Amino acid sequence: MGPLLRTGIRFVAWVYMTRIERERHARPWLKTEKLVVTRKFQESLKSSPTLNGLNRDLLAWVVHTVVSRTEEFELFTNIDRSVWSNRLGSHYRRYLDWLVVNEILEENTRYRNDSKNPERNFPMSFRVKGLNDSNSSQQLVVQTRTLSRVSHFKDQSDLVDNVTRYVYRCLQDLMVTRNLVYIPDQVRDALALEQCKRIYSGCFNVHYGDQSKRLFHSVILMVREGRHNLRLRTPGEVLVYCDVKTCFPNLLVTYINNPNEKTLWINALNHDLYDVARTELNSTHSRDEVKVQFSKFLSDPKHPTNNVPGRFLEKQFPLLLEIIRGDPHMALNLQNLEASILVQQMVTWAIQTNSWYVPMFDGFLCKLSHLQQVQDHATHLLELKLGHRPIINHQVLG
Repeated sequence: MGPLLRTGIRFVAWVYMTRIERERHARPWLKTEKLVVTRKFQESLKSSPTLNGLNRDLLAWVVHTVVSRTEEFELFTNIDRSVWSNRLGSHYRRYLDWLVVNEILEENTRYRNDSKNPERNFPMSFRVKGLNDSNSSQQLVVQTRTLSRVSHFKDQSDLVDNVTRYVYRCLQDLMVTRNLVYIPDQVRDALALEQCKRIYSGCFNVHYGDQSKRLFHSVILMVREGRHNLRLRTPGEVLVYCDVKTCFPNLLVTYINNPNEKTLWINALNHDLYDVARTELNSTHSRDEVKVQFSKFLSDPKHPTNNVPGRFLEKQFPLLLEIIRGDPHMALNLQNLEASILVQQMVTWAIQTNSWYVPMFDGFLCKLSHLQQVQDHATHLLELKLGHRPIINHQVLG
């Protein structure tokens, strides 16, 4: 068969493809699977060739699922059994048990299943055994394989009110670019790919948190670098990501009763509180490291002070520290306060003004053509609650 004939056959095949088939053909990454696992997991596979009849790829998928859903590697993450059963079937426990017995995963068997109070229920939680922020770069690896067909993801959005329904409608205007941006970190590249495939499939999984009033969806779960793969279907419109700078420290203003501490705290916020804290303590930690420490400090029910934020509060804001240490649920309360403004109030306003808006925890997505209007209203609502104007940064995604 000559080259001209081969070219002609390919052209005819392309002409008779459906629109969806052409889109998929132009996106080879749809048939690529990248799973994040640990070196220990790979070693366990080599020493257990039979695996008691378990599928190697599905075992890797379980590890990947735990890694991808974990906000902090040291913490357990709740994963509903439907996640396991939908992919692994009714015998999903065999996969989980094998990984626990071989010390790949740790299982927190504490859960709640109360039919009378379903809103208080939570599933079993898991974490990767021995994995933490300091060793993750050495322990995590990516397994790549080519699939025989495009994976389909089932959307499991829980659209319970006007807010969730409107956000879901806005998310449907998102698409994924043909050629994904290059992400040098292989782990983050794999995590971005998974959410790109979900979003391409229209799988947004919009739902409120089990404990917090935050709104979750697939774009939130995507690593920051991966968001540059997103585009708006509306011709000529550009997607923008905005975030409230030092959001939780800003929200803490509502807890400060002492006028002197409030003035000092707001002044620190205006000069980037994370940088102020590390400079005040002559800390060698980077700004991003101090930011993570603040999150962990507020999330820990005991709020230990053997860290930059703890020592900073002890030295400069002892009364605020006393208030924080008296509330073991401080992080949850701040999340709910954040959601009351950036989810409930902002989405209600977006519905009324027909503005495209998607909340992103401490930020949001909007259209460039609506940027000033949306940003101004978010700033206004925050200022009403906080008593000062927080800084909202923005970044054009594409």
